[in-house]
This record gives sequence, C-alpha cells and structure tokens, in this order.
Amino acid sequence: LEPDEIHLGFSKNWKDPDGQFEDNLLEGMDVLVGRLPAHVPSDIQRRRAVWKSELRHFKDVIVFPAKGEQPLADMLSGGDYDGDTPWVCWDPKIVQSFRNSNMPTETFPFEHFGLTKYSVPMSEVHSTEEFLQGAFEFNLTVSNLGRCTVEHERIAYHQSLDCPEAKELACLLSHLVDGRKGGVHLSEQAWQAF
Repeated sequence: LEPDEIHLGFSKNWKDPDGQFEDNLLEGMDVLVGRLPAHVPSDIQRRRAVWKSELRHFKDVIVFPAKGEQPLADMLSGGDYDGDTPWVCWDPKIVQSFRNSNMPTETFPFEHFGLTKYSVPMSEVHSTEEFLQGAFEFNLTVSNLGRCTVEHERIAYHQSLDCPEAKELACLLSHLVDGRKGGVHLSEQAWQAF
C-alpha cells in the first residue's frame, strides 16, 4: 500500500440503509479513517481505499500502509497496532468536503503538565506482593481524564478545536488516555496548577 492508501474488505456484503452502497469491499473511493478519542483535527485522515489481491484474505480488518514518514495509526490520536478499532466513513456526502489537517507541530512533555510518572522497571520490583501493591495503589488513584475531556470540549466548542488552549489540552489528553498503561497520573494539585 502507498502512504495514502488503505485496504478494507468485509466478510459479507455491507448494505447501507439508503441503498447507496452494497459490496464486500471498498475500492477506488476516498474514505475517512479515525480512532477515538479524536481531540485534534488531524486525528481523522482522508485516505484512498484500494483493493489489493495480496491482502484479500484479510476480512473485517483494515490494513494500513507500511510506507510513509509517519505510521497512519500514529496519526490517529497516537494509535498503534495493538488492536485499536478504527472508525471508517465512506459516505461521499461527508468525505468529499473533508480536507486533512496538518499534524500538531507543538507537543508538550508530561513534565509540562505536572504529571507524575509511577512506572517502575521490573528489575526494581523485588516481589510479586510489591508489584501487586504498587499496581493496586496506582489504579485506585482518581483519574482526571474525564475532567480534562470536558474542559477540552468546552474550549473547542466555545473557541476552536484549533486554538492554542485546545491543542495544549489535547496533548495532555494524549498523555492521560494511555496513563493507566504508562503509569502516568495527573494529581488534583497538578490539575489545579495547570
């Protein structure tokens, strides 16, 4: 696949209620691909759906290209290839007027937001009990993900999704979305300071 292409075939015919589309593959059309949560305009990308016979055995799975400067999954809310579920739209009424946005140029490290990193290398864990205690203590802390999401939505709707405040909050959200996996926490004190 070329950098601007995706491949998607279905295990059975997909029929939309309006009767505009009925097929078991997407071919020769532009589609929108995204992944939740989408917090910046570039989290949804327009790509060309193509059919590759070499990929015909993949059913109900979207295949992204291996070519390009940045992986497509990474462009979609910082996704990866560990089973993320994409959102795909091929409705021409929506797709035809969509234009890709540039990727954010400014990112903020987790220290910028006062995030605390709790992850510990396994070499520093001395017992199963110590590991489990740390895991429970960390996972019982209150996450400010929802609170931050509400604030981001408020700013996006009242100002712009592309304003500096919304972009900065989107970066914080990207840290918090995977915070449980990465051992990153935003304390109440850090949230109030921010």
